[in-house]
Amino acid sequence: MSRFMYLVPAGRPRASADGWHQATATISRYCHGLCRDIAIKKKSTIRALVVILTRVICVFVAALLGFATTIIPRWFTYYVSCGLFAVFGIKMLREGSADLSHMV
Repeated sequence: MSRFMYLVPAGRPRASADGWHQATATISRYCHGLCRDIAIKKKSTIRALVVILTRVICVFVAALLGFATTIIPRWFTYYVSCGLFAVFGIKMLREGSADLSHMV
C-alpha cells in the first residue's frame, strides 16, 4: 500500500489523468467557442461594449453634476435652471410650430 493512500478520503474518487484531460478539454472548448463567437459577432460585441461604456460615462457625468450642485450656490442653480427651462421650452414651441406649418 502506498503511504499517500490515507490522504484521500475513502468515499471520494481519486483524481486521475482522465479527469485532468477532461477539464482542460472543457476549458479549451470554451475558449475556442468564445473566440469564435467574438469573431463572428464582432459588431454586436462592440455595440454591447459601447453601450456599457456609455452608461458608465453617463453615470459618472451625472454624479459629477450632482456634486457640482452642492458646491455652486443655490440661487445660481435656480436662475440657471429657469433660464434653461425657458430656452428649451421656446425651442420646443418653435419646432412644434414649424412641424405644424409643414403638415398643413
